Amino acid sequence: LTAAEKTMKKTMQFLEARPNHAQESMGVLLANMGSLYLRRGQQAKAEEVLRKSRSILETVCGPGDLQAIRSRDNLAVSLVLQGKLRDARALLEESIAVSKQPMSPDMAATYVNLALVLTDLGDNPKAEGYYRLASSILPSTHSDYPKVLFSLGRFYRTQKRWAESAEMYLKAAEAVDRKIAAGEDPG
Repeated sequence: LTAAEKTMKKTMQFLEARPNHAQESMGVLLANMGSLYLRRGQQAKAEEVLRKSRSILETVCGPGDLQAIRSRDNLAVSLVLQGKLRDARALLEESIAVSKQPMSPDMAATYVNLALVLTDLGDNPKAEGYYRLASSILPSTHSDYPKVLFSLGRFYRTQKRWAESAEMYLKAAEAVDRKIAAGEDPG
């Protein structure tokens, strides 16, 4: 086990001993463990842990809470990596449906993830709409803005829409240049 995993497991044992005070913390901890398993390529283990996280966070915080949405979205990512695209799509669409602030920049990752799934499922018109929505709700100074533009450019490239692809790549590069000029990490 890695040091991070050992620490998370100790914390989980601590929280389990105090169920009345720690449910939200337990949900967040499980979400973090699920993210760790995703980064390590352990999608099935990530799915198991993220399902528990989702259940706890939706119960304690409500399904539209941002922490519950992030947990649900990470669960969707674990499903995508296992080839369960339809299940992932349903989870991402659920996140959008229950979001308390669907036009918040915090939802941009959900829209991009759904666009990626829709592209893989062959629903390119809807995918494009979600990419465009994600780029429209992020301020140009947001750390994810260049990544979203790059993703949209890549989407256009796969569609052989060369001019639109070049435009998005150029906008992404300009956003990165602005960050560098401002002394920020370009991400």
